[in-house]
Amino acid sequence: MKTIPLTKLSEETLRDACSIAVDVDGTLLLWEGEDPGIPGNGTPQPNAVLIETLRRWKRSDPARELTVWSGMGRVHAAKAVAFLGIEDIADHIMAKPSVMFDDAPGWFDLQTMVDVRQ
Repeated sequence: MKTIPLTKLSEETLRDACSIAVDVDGTLLLWEGEDPGIPGNGTPQPNAVLIETLRRWKRSDPARELTVWSGMGRVHAAKAVAFLGIEDIADHIMAKPSVMFDDAPGWFDLQTMVDVRQ
């Protein structure tokens, strides 16, 4: 798996991606004054760079699917989607999976992980 910083993410990197899954806290929502040990502690700020990147990606092919998930549950993810105004691009909203079943478990070795902290 290749990890790249969000600031170096290019359109080419996402060109062949048919689906993207993105976390809420610390990824789509950045928290000003956050205590690193307590997600959601502070003032929520949209990650504008990431949101615009996702909008461009979805616009270029509306058949692509965006999944928004949160370790704090589906309700929290849905509230974040509404707060961020991305209902038009979020195809699926869910809690972070705890367990996944698949006949080919190696699929989860993602080609690219984007680090939004850099």
